[in-house]
Amino acid sequence: MHEVNASCAACHTMMDPIGFGFEGFDGIGRARTMDGGKAIDTSGMLTGTDVDGAFSGVAQLGTKLATSATVESCVGKQWFRYAMGRAEGVADTCSISAMSKTFQDAGGDLRTLPLALVQTPAFLYRRPLAQGSTR
Repeated sequence: MHEVNASCAACHTMMDPIGFGFEGFDGIGRARTMDGGKAIDTSGMLTGTDVDGAFSGVAQLGTKLATSATVESCVGKQWFRYAMGRAEGVADTCSISAMSKTFQDAGGDLRTLPLALVQTPAFLYRRPLAQGSTR
């Protein structure tokens, strides 16, 4: 149904071919090669990206994504959001740019992001909480 209904298909035609790469794992993350007595097919497809093409399994998907300039530029922002526990604002643009540059200069080494984050103005000079906020 999610491929037939237009309101669902708009996203599912992009997501499902990526998700097929994860079929080698069951609902709790155990590796599997069979489902319902049939062999698992972990082949998938990336479309609408800078690294479009076929892949088989999560290892190949990870390898493809690791070469993506789009993913590289997104990692700093996502790390910022996770570590700061909030979405970025206009005032965070320089901090995120600095983190992204550090990540890029390090060849995509994720270990550089925690140090890069704690050296940003957004981390060093936290904004005061809004009145009535419990965070």
